Amino acid sequence: MRKSRNKEGKLPSEIAGSNSDDEVKERSQTESSQTERDETDDNEVNKKEKPNKGDEERILYLPLYRAALAGDWKTVRRILKDDPDALTAQITAHHETLLQIAIISRSHSIQFVEELLNRMPPESLAITDKLGCTALSFSAVFGNTEAAKLLVEKNPELTQMRTARKNTPLHLAAQYGHKETVRYLLDVTQDKEPSPFSEESGVRMLDMVISADFYGEVHKK
Repeated sequence: MRKSRNKEGKLPSEIAGSNSDDEVKERSQTESSQTERDETDDNEVNKKEKPNKGDEERILYLPLYRAALAGDWKTVRRILKDDPDALTAQITAHHETLLQIAIISRSHSIQFVEELLNRMPPESLAITDKLGCTALSFSAVFGNTEAAKLLVEKNPELTQMRTARKNTPLHLAAQYGHKETVRYLLDVTQDKEPSPFSEESGVRMLDMVISADFYGEVHKK
């Protein structure tokens, strides 16, 4: 899968979890780095004689995590049949859900995401990772406009949710240079308090869209 980068060529710092280049590299959300991190997690867990509860849960969900990355719906469906709670569980060390992992993996079609959404109540789409990123945040950072449309259709309030760094999905799409996603989110993001288009939030938005050469898109709004 192609790495999603902003205009400066940096990997997504919102989902990476730090402004530090080293930490960004450690948590690069790409298919290859997810697999590498997965294997690293295995090694770290195996070094411990007595895994804690978090490690045990990660071991439990490794097959689900790998199946999501590979687009193996048959395996995912079997696991969910045996463990329905896994559908909304935070299955990685960074508290990402099955849906979030599916959105950033391009090894399968959008139907995989649709299958998950058909099984999830609207409120569950607002589950966040450690950094306050929802599934729509992930869609924005990686420019997955198809997934964004499905998410907003089921839960329109996702457009107004902010990460730990106070960014809406629209901010993130602009920051990482996804013009199609920006266009879509501009149409569905609501100008209501706290509005992403006013005060400090609006200034940051303007800075992001100018940096990404999207000013004309926002000006039309």
